[in-house]
Amino acid sequence: MDGSSLFIFILGGIAYIIIVIQDKLGWVDVYGGSQSNLPEVNARYSYLKAKGVKCRLKTKTHPFSRMQLSQTTTAVIEVKKSHEAKARDLLNEFYFNC
Repeated sequence: MDGSSLFIFILGGIAYIIIVIQDKLGWVDVYGGSQSNLPEVNARYSYLKAKGVKCRLKTKTHPFSRMQLSQTTTAVIEVKKSHEAKARDLLNEFYFNC
C-alpha cells in the first residue's frame, strides 16, 4: 500500500466508526423483556410500527453459564429520539387497551 491508499483506508475506517457511533446515539430503549414475555415485546413492537413510530427490535441471546440450564434471550424495543414521546404515549395506550 502506498501512502495515499493507506490514508484513504484510514479515513474510511474513521468515517465508518463515526457513522456507527451516531447511529447508536440516535436510538432510545423504551421497552424490554426476557424470554418469558417475548410475544408481548413483539406485540408492542408491531403496535408501534403500525402507528408510524420509527423503531427497531434488538434481540440478544446470552450464553450459557454454570448455573443455567438453557440460554436466555432478551429483547429491547428502540425508537428514534425524535419519536420517544410518541412511543411512550402509545405504549401507555397499548397497556390500558389490552
